[in-house]
Amino acid sequence: MQVINKFVHDTAYEDDEILVENHGKTRVRIGPHVRFNRCRVVFDSFARGISIGSVEFTDCQIVAKRRLVGADFFQTSLRRCTLTGHFTDCDFGWMDGKAVGSRGYGVLEDCDFSGSVLEDCGFLKCDLKRVILPRKWPQIVLESYQAQAQVLLEAEMLKAEKNVPLRALYSVMAEDTPECIALVIQAKRIAKLTQCTEEEVKALVQTWPFAKLELG
Repeated sequence: MQVINKFVHDTAYEDDEILVENHGKTRVRIGPHVRFNRCRVVFDSFARGISIGSVEFTDCQIVAKRRLVGADFFQTSLRRCTLTGHFTDCDFGWMDGKAVGSRGYGVLEDCDFSGSVLEDCGFLKCDLKRVILPRKWPQIVLESYQAQAQVLLEAEMLKAEKNVPLRALYSVMAEDTPECIALVIQAKRIAKLTQCTEEEVKALVQTWPFAKLELG
């Protein structure tokens, strides 16, 4: 096993197990020009302690040993990878204006997230047909939701009885970055934003045409 606990760049790892950790105060930065091929990469990090950019993961297992928060993968190539563990506020794919170059950074292809827990994680400008997302309740996948959320917001504004938290939720969704074609969110998050119970959230999201979830 190799350990990454500081700045690493211009390095290639193959057929190895990598532990990425920052148990101290040092922020770990991976990239640019780091490649992982057929590796098991375990992130054991405190919140927002990891920075990743211009990195390639190919045929890897990526494991969040503890909740991985705010580690954006939209300047990263992920091909044929399996991700497990808990990811919060992490984005995958690529975003306009970020480093997407000839080496293919910002790619998300043939990856499996079904064994992971995703919380407020966005998928940017990628082909969802080539990504397996976790859809089992209480996880909810919102696909191409911005325009439809705007329609819901406008309908809610016409109602005589005000539901301020629900209006606020629709407003945030409608104004989300257009590059985000899917968002995975937890029912408890929506419950908190709308001041509802999770059972009320379940009934609500089933009326959304852009919400994908599996019950039972």
